[in-house]
Amino acid sequence: MRGPNENYVGLQLGESRLNLPCAGGFACDRRDTSYKLTLGRTMGPNFGGELSYIDFGTMQRGGGDTKADGVNLSLVGRLPLGNAFGVFGKVGATYGRTRSDTFPLSGLPSGSQRGWGASYALGASYDLTPNWTLVAEWERHRLEVANGGTHDADNTSLGVNYRF
Repeated sequence: MRGPNENYVGLQLGESRLNLPCAGGFACDRRDTSYKLTLGRTMGPNFGGELSYIDFGTMQRGGGDTKADGVNLSLVGRLPLGNAFGVFGKVGATYGRTRSDTFPLSGLPSGSQRGWGASYALGASYDLTPNWTLVAEWERHRLEVANGGTHDADNTSLGVNYRF
């Protein structure tokens, strides 16, 4: 059972999908392995906040690569379902960074872009011990891409949090 005010750190590994357009005749792989590092604080059993770094990985498109990562700040709402199991939702903002290197004849833009976008997530947690929690999560982040507007980056992951 969670205490009223606790800090935690977490590591999650998973798969990301960057929802970007592809060019005909060029390889297009929008998925890659992702990882996330989190620092959080609970404020009672039902609310908290998190600061995370997320590496969405590298996707192949337009004869080149697009890499995405970002820093996320979220408010967390938790619903305990018994002593060890719970579900949660998050809403926040991500300062994302994308770098695209595409083949000029693909018609897709190259370059870098940075900016803020909304984020939200849903997940479940299971307390393995008083300090260790298993976490499964799906999240969506809005990222800006060079000359390509704003696009969704989805991330599905599994990881652990350590409370202290």
